[in-house]
Amino acid sequence: MVHALEEADDPTALLLEAVRALAPTGRIILAAAARGGLWSRAENTPFGHGRPFTRGQLERLVREAGLEPTAWSQTLYVPPWSPLLPLADGFEQVGRRIAPGAAGLILLEASRQAYARIRPSGKAQRVPAKAALAPSPPPPSRTTGRSADRF
Repeated sequence: MVHALEEADDPTALLLEAVRALAPTGRIILAAAARGGLWSRAENTPFGHGRPFTRGQLERLVREAGLEPTAWSQTLYVPPWSPLLPLADGFEQVGRRIAPGAAGLILLEASRQAYARIRPSGKAQRVPAKAALAPSPPPPSRTTGRSADRF
């Protein structure tokens, strides 16, 4: 889901609907504008519209929808200014190390955890404690008498 949560009237409802459509062990990748990024302050970019998120907000939203975050990343460190765009690769490498909170985009991968449901199929049988602890008798022997005489 790319920039869908930012523009949704109810991001929780949107994510719940996406989870409903997932396979039992499905995965989803979310891309959302980062609240601390320079891109979310520029109205002439897609990141300047809607509701930006922090990593913690996205993780809470995902967990509330029944998903478990498995990986995340941040990107778009170059400011939204045309003369700097040719230097984008350098900004990405330096930005990750120097200013990780200044990224413009958060990418989060989450997976759906499906657990087997336990369905009771009958009553449990009670066993008296003494019977459960009593040693069982040895199995009956097939050979009686002298075994050496048989061969």
